[in-house]
Amino acid sequence: MYGFVFEDERMSIPVGDNIITIYYSPFKMEFYATDVLQLVLDGTYLTFEDILGQAFAFGVSFPQALQLYGIHEHADSLALQTTQVGGTDSYRLRNLDVSGYELNSPMALYGAVPVLYGHGPNATSGVFLHNAAEQWIEITNDEDTQAYIMVESGILDLFILLGPTPTEVVRQYVALTGTAHLPQLWTLGYHQSRWNYESQDDVKDVVANFTTYNFPLDVIWLDIEYTDGKKYFTWDSNMFSDPVEMQQNISATNKRLVTIIDPHIKVETGYSVYDGALEKDLFVKNADGSNFEGDCWPGLSSYMDFLNPEARDYYSSFYSYDNFPSTTPVLAASKKHFLVILYIMEEWYIVTSTTFTAYYM
Repeated sequence: MYGFVFEDERMSIPVGDNIITIYYSPFKMEFYATDVLQLVLDGTYLTFEDILGQAFAFGVSFPQALQLYGIHEHADSLALQTTQVGGTDSYRLRNLDVSGYELNSPMALYGAVPVLYGHGPNATSGVFLHNAAEQWIEITNDEDTQAYIMVESGILDLFILLGPTPTEVVRQYVALTGTAHLPQLWTLGYHQSRWNYESQDDVKDVVANFTTYNFPLDVIWLDIEYTDGKKYFTWDSNMFSDPVEMQQNISATNKRLVTIIDPHIKVETGYSVYDGALEKDLFVKNADGSNFEGDCWPGLSSYMDFLNPEARDYYSSFYSYDNFPSTTPVLAASKKHFLVILYIMEEWYIVTSTTFTAYYM
């Protein structure tokens, strides 16, 4: 095979200016960028079951690095802490809605992004594990900077990022996952968001006080209580009796509104979003083919199957001023709390973020 170099104990694979050297026994893979050893996968730490989908673990070391970064999100320093004996607990990746999270802790939060960077004075490299399962990561920062990654299930689908600069490593990563879209100018201002403003009078009072006290405000957010019985794309007719008037009040001082839209669809006959999805058979299924139903804020809820293009098209149709009654261009976006999809500039995109915004255009 052209380009492959075979020797008794190893083989080498040149890829442009990079070289991968694979040692047979004991198994080890070394990754070189312009003849500099950047990253090592050591078979000593590789453990897995014979059955696909079982737990596995592997170790990766960064010979050029003095410090590891990445594996977001944690309420901790940007530089990952050593987790070996005498250090902190292992870093955990699992999407969790934690209302009272701990500071300076490796505990899991909303986001789980399994990308890890090793940075040193001469080079930066990284790895991205394309696996959504729960993960635990041990970190060592010293002359032998390395990570030991334990994964609950799935496959070892690992991307090697050889940099060699921090900018190039990030570019290599987003070339795999996609880049963020340039946001509208108003999204870069101050957003007032909390749980919860319970009436349109509350909202107007908060907006007025920002003006009274000359505090900059660009956007105010509404959490779940604005809805009719926690049914999204609706309004509570008692507490938000005139949403259009409220939006006019907000726009009078050049401010905008964001409403929360969660993925759980309340199981309730007569609720148009639910009825339409049920009729079109667009919900996530159980193994026996029945619609999955689980408890969430509205009570018993079902979830759109966003891997189905028809479900994406159906759901996106509600992001319009016609199909979300009593909305105006002041309602600029809807906050969403889930993985998989993003609607922006009238198109759906697959993304890896856990909390993002769907903009009305």
